[in-house]
Order: sequence, then structure tokens, then C-alpha cells
Amino acid sequence: MFSKTDNINLCNHCANHGSCDLGAGFFEGIGQNISITEKGQNLFNKGDSFSGFFVVCEGIVRAKTITNNNVSIDFYYPGDVVGLCGMSDGTYQESVTFINNGRVFEITKQDVETAIQTYPEFATKMLKILSRTLVKKQKKNQINTLEAEARLLQFLKEQSRRHQSKAKNHGFTLQMTRSDIASHLGIAGETLSRLMRKLALKGLIAFNNKDVALLNNDGLLL
Repeated sequence: MFSKTDNINLCNHCANHGSCDLGAGFFEGIGQNISITEKGQNLFNKGDSFSGFFVVCEGIVRAKTITNNNVSIDFYYPGDVVGLCGMSDGTYQESVTFINNGRVFEITKQDVETAIQTYPEFATKMLKILSRTLVKKQKKNQINTLEAEARLLQFLKEQSRRHQSKAKNHGFTLQMTRSDIASHLGIAGETLSRLMRKLALKGLIAFNNKDVALLNNDGLLL
């Protein structure tokens, strides 16, 4: 169930406001409406008509795409933009669900059209959003060329960074299911379990169920 908060300062409600490169005032001219979401709640499903896109303010969302029986999983974090795929042909190309409680800012299709007409500079801002999204996709494609073990290490390092762990062992708790992580990395669930054990035997990580710690092995990881 969505609960909406109107007429607020978007940046003050974003967990990424301290490091976001969009900058304050980026969404000036757009209605500042935030929807509070619950774990397991869908933002939209594949095939739904495009109504707008979303900026994640808090929480993690999972985007699931099924093509020829192949499942692809992506994760979006605070500061990321979700739903831009719907701008191409008017329908969303993925199903997006919150994996924990969170907040999201929706920019409706009508708001975008109005802002571009009223504030011509908003078109430049939109290009910046599209550029950031493209760069993220390019980075993922580069990571996908690595061996499975290296992909897993990159993923764990990214989770540690996003948790901004200050602990000596850089510990954090994975919010995703093992099956979603495996799909995200393009490996089987059994392979993920085997690689986690292998990394632990190498002394690179320690883990207990979803609790993971990256270990500084002569500067190899950190």
C-alpha cells in the first residue's frame, strides 16, 4: 500500500542526499511527492502502461526481466532512477518490487512533459539522468565479462560500500535472497554457495547466512 507525502523537500528525504551528484534543486518545477512503500510492494509490472519513472529515496528495489525463459535481476538503490525503460514504447519492460520498506519519488509522464515546456532547462536535466543510467548499464556489462568469482567479489564490495560500513571487518547484512543474487550475477544458486565457501576458505570473506564481512587480505579487496 502506498502512502503519499506531498509538498516536501525531496532531498531531505533521500538517503543518498549526501553523495548524490544530481545536486539540490535538480527537480525544481516538479511536484515534490514521495510515496512510502512496504516490503514486497510492486512499483509496476512488465507490460504496464508507462505512467512515469521513479527516483529511489530509501530502500532497495529489485527489477526482474524475463526474456525467453531467462530471468535477469537488477537492483536499484537510493539515488537510482527506475522505469526509464517505459519511455521507449509506452510500456514498462521489467517488473519492479521493493525488497524492504522504502520511499520513492515518482515523476509522472505529465509532470515531465509540463516541466520541459515550462522549464526548458529540464530537458538538459533529463539527458543527465539518461546518461547516468547508461553509464550504470555499461559498468554492469563490464563486470559481466569477469569470471564468476570476480563478479561476486565486486558485488560484495558494492554492498559493503552502500552500507557505508565503519566496522573493522566491513560487515553488512545482505538484503537480497540468494536466488536473486545468483540471477543478478548470472550464475546458478549452487554456484553462488560454492563461490561463497571458496572465498571464505581463501580468507577473503567471512559469512553466516546473510551476514557478510569483507576481510582485508593484504589490500586485495579494500
